[in-house]
Amino acid sequence: MTNSHPTHHTDHFTKPPRRRSGSHSLITVPTEGMTDPWTGDLLPGGAILLVDKKRHAGSALHFGLPGGGAEYNEDPRTTCEREAFEETGLRITPGHPLVHHWVPARTDADGTEITDGYNWIFDCGQYDGSKIVIDETELVGYAFVLPRDLGDYVRPYTQKRISAALEYREALRQGALPFPFLTN
Repeated sequence: MTNSHPTHHTDHFTKPPRRRSGSHSLITVPTEGMTDPWTGDLLPGGAILLVDKKRHAGSALHFGLPGGGAEYNEDPRTTCEREAFEETGLRITPGHPLVHHWVPARTDADGTEITDGYNWIFDCGQYDGSKIVIDETELVGYAFVLPRDLGDYVRPYTQKRISAALEYREALRQGALPFPFLTN
């Protein structure tokens, strides 16, 4: 009997299927809250830094975590650090990975074919009051949003990622070891 569906194809190693990889930063306001030294705004404790992505402009839910796609041969932590700096001007050090999320291939609203991929969310600690300078070629603005209000800002799959990241971050503080892997 022959296996009509071999596990490995030689060209999977020499010409692997194209797949996207992205990394995102989970940055939150300290529990006690703070006044943003640059804007004077009161930032509630636990609020999450979200960026307003131009590519989603026109849709109702166009915010997301700072982050984006990896460059060729770039590891996820380096992608996270680079993208956070490019989008916000913040110098962060990605900590523990909180979520690794597989996203299936799809066709965007404009007909663009998008291949499947993986997205990482890293714990990038607490906002320290550094000046946020957005990349106006990619972003419209930013906001600090409480977890309970995420549904008003982000798409459902992004809310799922952020909620899982917050839960795992808390579990790590309690000594947990499991690592969440999400699929849509």
